[in-house]
Amino acid sequence: MFPTFTGRDDIVLVEAVSPMLDRIGKGDVVICVRPVDPGEHIIKRVVALGGEEVLVYPTADNPAIQRVMVPRGHVWLQGDNLLHSLDSRVYGPVPLALVRGRVMCQVWPSVKKIATDFPSPVVSDD
Repeated sequence: MFPTFTGRDDIVLVEAVSPMLDRIGKGDVVICVRPVDPGEHIIKRVVALGGEEVLVYPTADNPAIQRVMVPRGHVWLQGDNLLHSLDSRVYGPVPLALVRGRVMCQVWPSVKKIATDFPSPVVSDD
């Protein structure tokens, strides 16, 4: 999640009520169970919600632009450092049941609020 977090000994304040009340929104940074390794937790940004379509740009593994519909009850997660992030572009939409909490702020190595206004890859009909 660099540059939002340093990736070295960051400490964040997380609240666990939002996932239980289905109050996770686009731009939120969340802690969730890694879909490909349930013994590990990850921190990623929510860029799309269930019912939204996401544009996935070409990678070394997939040279075509893809449109992916996020199913209801799922979110699309991406790291802020897209060139070095293993996220929904690799493992697809993530079930909301795997989301454990929403990051409120960072408290170490510095105190800062987490921005929620990042560009979204969501396809718009506008």
